[in-house]
Amino acid sequence: MRRVALLSLTLLTLLAALAALGRAEDRVDLEALRVRLLEAQTRAATDEALDALADRIGQRPGFADHGAFADYLGRLPGEAASRSRVRLRRGWAYLAAARTQAAIDLLEGLAAGGGEDGPVARAYLGEATRQGGDLEQAVLHLAAAVAAGYHDAFVVDAALKTTFQLRQRKASKAFDGLPDYVGALETILEAYAHAHARAPTTLHGVAARWLLDDYGAYAVPGRDRAMAWAAKAAEHALAALGQDGRAAAGDGTQLAFDAAAALEPEDRESAGRTPRFDLLAWAYRLGTRPDEDTHTMPAAVALLAEAALLEERYELAERLARERLDLSDSPAARRVLAALPPDVGE
Repeated sequence: MRRVALLSLTLLTLLAALAALGRAEDRVDLEALRVRLLEAQTRAATDEALDALADRIGQRPGFADHGAFADYLGRLPGEAASRSRVRLRRGWAYLAAARTQAAIDLLEGLAAGGGEDGPVARAYLGEATRQGGDLEQAVLHLAAAVAAGYHDAFVVDAALKTTFQLRQRKASKAFDGLPDYVGALETILEAYAHAHARAPTTLHGVAARWLLDDYGAYAVPGRDRAMAWAAKAAEHALAALGQDGRAAAGDGTQLAFDAAAALEPEDRESAGRTPRFDLLAWAYRLGTRPDEDTHTMPAAVALLAEAALLEERYELAERLARERLDLSDSPAARRVLAALPPDVGE
């Protein structure tokens, strides 16, 4: 009986807590939040009031969804509804609700007006334009936002979605030269350079990874298009690796190795006048696990030894070849050792 009584008491306590929670929710006064927004005199106070109202999206009392919240902001008294911060938040809410045309109609004027909120509005407009299907215009809006100083992660996310859709829209094998998505990514990357800002590693890494994937799927090694794809992939891979090697395209070791492999035909034909050696050096460096006495990609060690031999860097070639043989047997490493001048290693 005592156990039953305790269980009943626990249940009553839980029910009381839930009831109290419901009453606390009911005590949220939307009108008070509205007045707080109307009386806000600074950007910070306006943002705080907007945040408090946005927290009621999907709540009771509150707003059924983001679209309802945006409509609510549009019904504020004229002066309040026309504030830049309110219009920007309203555009964001229409974006979240996928009410694309409503977002475009609102954000176009805000972006054109410039001011402190102009670059953010331009970025939102880029995403809205992407949602509307005009991918080329979306790229221009996003680049303009970056050039104007807006470098939030929102831009990178929108840029990746836009360029991915460009890549999906037309197969890379249909292009005689570089696919459209490469130009789109470089337009946004150039905007970072224009703003004297560090470009996100992700954009360089994605450009390289997608090109290398397309190279593997469609390229005929040695042909002009294949060499153009390999050279551009190497350029972006080195940029990504130089910024953050381990984070480049999710796996910097693999990215460097694949980029080096794509350059092999041209590197051989030009007697080493490509960045293949540098890429192999990255693959070697990132894949080395000194604490584990191993390497995540042994083939990179052997290839780098071969490249060092071709460049007549004999001591380096010997060291790398022996390091590769310490991992396991390697015909390539043994060939390097056999090709070294007799006095190397003495």
